[in-house]
Parts: sequence; structure tokens; C-alpha cells
Amino acid sequence: MIAQLSSQSSELNQISKETESQYFVFPNRYSWKEFKTLSALIGDSRNIHLNYLDGTIEIMTTSAAHEIIVHLLSMLLGIYFAEKDIDFIPTGSATLESEAKGASVEPDLSFCFGNKLGDRDLAIEVIFTSGNVAKLERYRRFNTKEVWFWEDGKFSLYRLRESGYEAIAQSECLPNLDLELLARCLLMAEPKSALKAFRQKL
Repeated sequence: MIAQLSSQSSELNQISKETESQYFVFPNRYSWKEFKTLSALIGDSRNIHLNYLDGTIEIMTTSAAHEIIVHLLSMLLGIYFAEKDIDFIPTGSATLESEAKGASVEPDLSFCFGNKLGDRDLAIEVIFTSGNVAKLERYRRFNTKEVWFWEDGKFSLYRLRESGYEAIAQSECLPNLDLELLARCLLMAEPKSALKAFRQKL
């Protein structure tokens, strides 16, 4: 199995050079040790996201379009936090992983609110080629309070309850944030104009 993973990792290095995002689910089931071996072979590539859940490995390469949305979203939210005097810790795409929980997930963006680092209050995924509510199980295992998916210019929000995630219309982490404004600014052609327009509307 490990030799097979090593061979596949060389193919993934080639995939990561492509301009479009690509998504792949490995066909077999793998142990945590094999998953960590693959992770080590891939290394610290920012263009590859690796996820694991109960033996299933998913991998996604990111495109320039994906990274533009992620970084613009980060800047827009930073403006909002500063303008609204919200204390936050930007944990970015830091991996959440645990062998005991049988899961590993890399959000595109994540935040803790307040001044203490702990369970993520908010995780965000920008979706171009893959991603759906099935990913929520990974976040549930790490007690991530709220998860947003951005896809086709719109946000879908989910809040963790005792029974699992529930779809919500408005963020409970950021109840006063205008998500329609945020989505519109993300789709503007010029990033500087997007930042200016967003700040002016706050």
C-alpha cells in the first residue's frame, strides 16, 4: 500500500501544476499511518488539500481562481472584524487532524473569535470542483461551531447543534454581517474596488 501511495504522490505533483482545480478520491481504504505517509510525501504544498475520514482519502489541487477568492474573502472579513471591533485569531488553512477521531481536514479559511485559540468557531470552504455537506462530518469531529461553503457566488451556512449541523440563513458567529454584500464584493472584477465597496457599505 505504501509503495502504491508513493507512486501516486508523484502523479499528484504533476496534477498540482495544472491551472484548474482537480479533485480525486482514492479508491481503497487506508490506515491512518498510510494517510500520514502520503501526507509526508506530498509535503508542504499549498496547492494541495488532503482530507481523511475513516479510511477514505480525498485530495484537491487549487487553481488561481480558487486562491483569488480565498484571499479576497480573508481581506474582506479582516476589514469587517476591524470595523466592528471583533477580536479574532486567523487560523487560516491550519489542518485539523486526529488519529483518535479518524479524521483530517484542511479548511480554506478558519477563525477563532475572542483572544483564545481553541476549537474553531468558523471554517470556510471555497468550492470550484468539489465539496458538499458530506464534508461536515469531518468538522463535527473537531467541534467546529460554524461552517460556510462558498459556491457559484453564494454562501451556504451550517451551525453545529447537538444532533449535528443545521442549515442556517444567517451566521450566528457574525449575526450582523451582510452575506449578500460579501458575496457581491467577492464577484467584483477588481479586488481593490471590492475592498473599497465593502468598507463603504459597513
